[in-house]
Amino acid sequence: MTEVRPFEPKHTFGMKSADMDLLHNLATKSESYTIIGNNKPIACGGVIDLYNNQTLWIIFSEGAGKYMLSIMRHAKRWLRGKSGKMIALVGTHEGARMAEILGMTPSEMQVDGAVVYEVVKWN
Repeated sequence: MTEVRPFEPKHTFGMKSADMDLLHNLATKSESYTIIGNNKPIACGGVIDLYNNQTLWIIFSEGAGKYMLSIMRHAKRWLRGKSGKMIALVGTHEGARMAEILGMTPSEMQVDGAVVYEVVKWN
């Protein structure tokens, strides 16, 4: 069983993530959430304005794999209310798979070695 809570930088403790300044900016300048599984944060994500686009971001915990179906359901439910163009900078195979499951497609553009995935309208 999983639940969704508002994102706080402390939720990323133990996750592979960026520095605390970036996490604080994500928490205060973006609509963002944490998915809790077994009383522990398993994924944090949201949307932030970046490169003049709504940009999807997500950080997974080490044990997130067994919760992936639930994570995807929460993400799809949340993104269903979004409109307009949205991008995701994807640097891993797992991230690419998630972007594709969410209905995003890869573009020809790259930023800092990450492929830009985009969607114009969510399904």
